[in-house]
Amino acid sequence: ARWAQISDAARSGFAWAPPGEPLVESEGEGAAGEGGEQEAVDPEEPLGSFALLLLEPHSVDHLILKGTPQRRTMHTLDAEGSRWASQRVNP
Repeated sequence: ARWAQISDAARSGFAWAPPGEPLVESEGEGAAGEGGEQEAVDPEEPLGSFALLLLEPHSVDHLILKGTPQRRTMHTLDAEGSRWASQRVNP
């Protein structure tokens, strides 16, 4: 169901060659991933390279490297899983 909900352009990205592979250009067209023609991808059948991950975090370590001083905040979910506590810590 999620596969059908993403845009055609996003789905076509899963049909590209693996990252790091040389680009293959057709005469008169850009390479895949550079605005070139993309082969149509079935909106009902996910490609083998598509995976949906469902994450349930219990803690988050948020580090902001931009600026001086850098900022770091630890967020922790309570035992009931209903409320987050946040604490700024030394980066």
